Amino acid sequence: MNWFEKANPPGKKYQTIVIDPPWNLSSVGTTHSLKFKLSRSLPYPTMSDDEIKDFPIDEFAAEDCGIFMWVTHATLPLGFDILKKWGFKYHCLLTWDKTLGVVIHGFNRRTEMVIYAYRGKFQISDRGVSIPTFFREIRTVHSRKPRIFYDILLKNTPTPRIDIFARKRHYGFDAWGNEVDDSVTLDSF
Repeated sequence: MNWFEKANPPGKKYQTIVIDPPWNLSSVGTTHSLKFKLSRSLPYPTMSDDEIKDFPIDEFAAEDCGIFMWVTHATLPLGFDILKKWGFKYHCLLTWDKTLGVVIHGFNRRTEMVIYAYRGKFQISDRGVSIPTFFREIRTVHSRKPRIFYDILLKNTPTPRIDIFARKRHYGFDAWGNEVDDSVTLDSF
């Protein structure tokens, strides 16, 4: 039995999903020394590519749903494949400048991306405040996503919202995952 079977789906459908899959980064084309470092230092259990592809997104996604999937440079192509398999249509790519990075094969990788895709009716309004495709916030601890990202989504996406594979709760989002820390105070905007 995998951990998904132990953690019950929420029992409702969401119009906005943020998902940060627990990528097995040691399997996506990094150098041997980085693979060793990553496999020993990730503070959470990972999933294989096939386990992520087979994740039951329909347990969470409404018929009209927008999804924001976090990817790294190495997992970007796989992210596109997964979203297509899940029945979502690509719309755009958002980029987070973490201001600090790690050098891999001569490139300072200080950015992380979010693929935005949707299925059903497109629900991002083109009136009022827009969603920027580039935002900057200093990286803190491994895997913690920037607060500015959640603040942006609060102003621009329909409810209900969920953060899948969350490790902490954010104001305006339900949280689902096997390591959600319920003792963490909700962020506010």
